[in-house]
Amino acid sequence: AIRYAADNGADIINMSAGKYFSPRPDFVADAIRYAEEKGVLFIISAGNEAEDISIVDSYPKKYMSENGVKKYFSNMIVIGASSWMQKWSKEKDPGNKNVKYDLAAPFSNYSKEVVDVFAPGVEIYSTIPNNSYKSISGTSMASPVVTGVAAILKAYFPQLTAAQLKEIIVSSARQYPGLKVKVKDKSKLLFSDLSKSGGVVDIINAYKKASEVAGVQN
Repeated sequence: AIRYAADNGADIINMSAGKYFSPRPDFVADAIRYAEEKGVLFIISAGNEAEDISIVDSYPKKYMSENGVKKYFSNMIVIGASSWMQKWSKEKDPGNKNVKYDLAAPFSNYSKEVVDVFAPGVEIYSTIPNNSYKSISGTSMASPVVTGVAAILKAYFPQLTAAQLKEIIVSSARQYPGLKVKVKDKSKLLFSDLSKSGGVVDIINAYKKASEVAGVQN
């Protein structure tokens, strides 16, 4: 599917898939590299087990290992899921006293080394089979948000490469200095330590940076 998309003019591929065992992960890695050669940006969900995926391997692989050194794909953005910062309110939700929201979605995988940026992934109103809609949570909801941002940037600035789009989106993420969030059964961690960017995707910041990069190119 990756090769087909790359061969048929795709500029951006969204892939919301994840598992912890793969019989031939090299096949998928080869396809990602093929897309890289074609200049295709690859955006993938981080997974939903609240794990540090720099410690726990997940597939499709987010990086390759060469002589024990991690080598990251220049065309891949790995997405964690963010939520909204809101404590449970008896007035708003009298029936569920255990609900507490934090900036990091409680299910999202994370990693200062592997995950690039977070994006909204909680209670996203989406299409489901049989012509219906439903609010769904997951990094598979967050990944398409970043794909949409990348598509807008590519539409306005078609000259930008996959690597440039990745750098722009990651480096322009909105920051939350000093904010600590709950991660699974661990003590609170700095949100800035949950991804490479340390932030949440910000389309306005990304657009401003893309216009600067494209302006320099022109």
